Amino acid sequence: MATMTSNTKKPLHARVNATLSILFFMLGTSWLLAPFVHHAHYSHLHFISNYEGLGQHWGWAFRVGDIASALILGFLIYRYRVWRKDRLMSLLLCLVAALAAVDAIFPVTCQAGITHICNE
Repeated sequence: MATMTSNTKKPLHARVNATLSILFFMLGTSWLLAPFVHHAHYSHLHFISNYEGLGQHWGWAFRVGDIASALILGFLIYRYRVWRKDRLMSLLLCLVAALAAVDAIFPVTCQAGITHICNE
């Protein structure tokens, strides 16, 4: 069985790191698509995070995206060995990942009106 040399491992690791980083940013910002999915964005006082609320169309998809991005961030922290380079930065990044997951697990509850948009 042939083993990978260090020359072939580096491009593979670079591609995996780039793919995971792009996936992290895409999943973490999936909620930005919410107004387009709902075909409306009402007034300047309407919060985009309300689209993630319980009972909202596609709200579950945005919450799953947040949880997946938090898991990918945790994996990237491990993969890049951030804790060996800077413990404080590692702690803060882990806190961001944990809070992003908690935010997605406990979404905003609101009263959906006729337009299926949360009313503040």
